[in-house]
Amino acid sequence: MKKGVDTKVRRALMKRHVRILLRITWVVLLSLVLWGCLRIPSDDSVKWFNGFDKLMHFGAYTLLYIGTWFAFPGAFWRWGFVGGLLLFGLLIETVQGFSGYRSADLADMLANASGIGFGCFLLFMAERGQMLGRYQALYRAVKNDD
Repeated sequence: MKKGVDTKVRRALMKRHVRILLRITWVVLLSLVLWGCLRIPSDDSVKWFNGFDKLMHFGAYTLLYIGTWFAFPGAFWRWGFVGGLLLFGLLIETVQGFSGYRSADLADMLANASGIGFGCFLLFMAERGQMLGRYQALYRAVKNDD
């Protein structure tokens, strides 16, 4: 940056860059989940234990929800994205059912929904502890500057 640029402007630009980076990261995470759920399974894939697939669904959707919260931290978007992630999971399961090499599974949908719920719970607990309140305030301040 040039000399003499106001530090407030520099901070706002950096915050905007961080916000853009978080959104790009979210799109990459969403794409990885889509790829993982729709790729052709290999014959040599290792099952660590019975139910490992459900744990992967649970973890992926927990991360997706938390990533969504950081990329789009507005209060309105929270419930909209919960519904959107649930529909995304339903769409993936539907496509899997028609793929011929995968099958739709209601237990996967339950694991997806449980992962979203767990992500909500983790963020709720973190907000209660004031850990994420600062992030929301910072986001609102930058958004108002834009």
